[in-house]
Amino acid sequence: MSAHSLRPAPAERIAWLDVAKALGIAIVFYGHFVERFIPAVPAAMLQMKWVYSFHMPLFFFLSGLVYKERQTAFDAFIRRQVRSRLVPVWVFTLVGVPLWILSHPPQGTQTWLEVTRQCLVDTVRETLQGRPTKNILMWFLVTLFMVELFQFALRRLTRSMPGLLACIALSVGLSLVVMWHSEILHDLWGDRVDWWHLTSAVVAMVFYQAGILARRLELVGQRPGAARYLIVGGICAAVTTATFNRNFPAGNIVKLVVAVYGDPGWFFLTSFAGTLMVICAARLLERVQALRQIGTITLGLMCLNGIMHEYVNPSVARMILRYCPGPGVAFFTLTCLLGTLVSLLICLPVVALLDRYVPEVFGRPRTRRTALPRPGTEPLRSG
Repeated sequence: MSAHSLRPAPAERIAWLDVAKALGIAIVFYGHFVERFIPAVPAAMLQMKWVYSFHMPLFFFLSGLVYKERQTAFDAFIRRQVRSRLVPVWVFTLVGVPLWILSHPPQGTQTWLEVTRQCLVDTVRETLQGRPTKNILMWFLVTLFMVELFQFALRRLTRSMPGLLACIALSVGLSLVVMWHSEILHDLWGDRVDWWHLTSAVVAMVFYQAGILARRLELVGQRPGAARYLIVGGICAAVTTATFNRNFPAGNIVKLVVAVYGDPGWFFLTSFAGTLMVICAARLLERVQALRQIGTITLGLMCLNGIMHEYVNPSVARMILRYCPGPGVAFFTLTCLLGTLVSLLICLPVVALLDRYVPEVFGRPRTRRTALPRPGTEPLRSG
């Protein structure tokens, strides 16, 4: 495959990339469903820990993999990024506001008006700080916005291979500072150090630029055959499973959203192994049309999963535990897989309708895409 093989034609998508995104969003749905069974089901913590060890680094890596430098002025770049990254954050944060109010009824002498006013004040403040707590999964787009802002600033340096390697080394170095000296940083700047998920963006930059590097070196764009993908994917799955619990032996969990990473060595090893595991699976499944379709609307699914995670999954988990208070590992896993499937089936038509009639909520102008595309008919976009 030539050096430009990963660059799609104007009307072409890369099938396995869509499949990788579909698998990634399914893993996100699963992890957020499993999370609601903690601490009632001991297996839930272990499964959530496995998912969280790589699921968001995967999306930053895939975003870097489709990075294209655009010859554009800074103001045009910012307008594009605000529309494509921040507009969905703001829209789906607003969707979460009434749900948050209804799930937090007045306490004591409080009134609904006071609860509503306080919620709106908090939402405005958090939005200005780049912290979408009313739909927490929107943190990914805020962080991606910051990562792409950093990459825009470094674009001239990263045009050359030595420059790109130097930037990756810098990102790794800054990541180590964030991981090892988080208490000092918070002592100096308080919670401002996490505004606009800055500390998360520093670490996410490693995966984003690693994606750029992988594309240039054609590390994931070749076609070595199904057997090799099966072997490499199996090895990566084994490494992920063998190492994910070494990061936080005491039971904590990797959470990029709040800049909690654990041991840097284990964190990066497990994250990259899990990322490559999903990519290998995607190469094996790239002909599955349903996955390719889902991969075109992962942004919308991520927006809705934040709502499901916060306002639907807790009630479903309580209902399941009411009828089956002590499920075994196999039954619990099967139940969560079924719950994930049902959640996706609920969200898919909603996203498809929004994507068809109001694509602006996902940061796309109406003229660009007015219906859910068939695989191979939409230009590839990063993110």
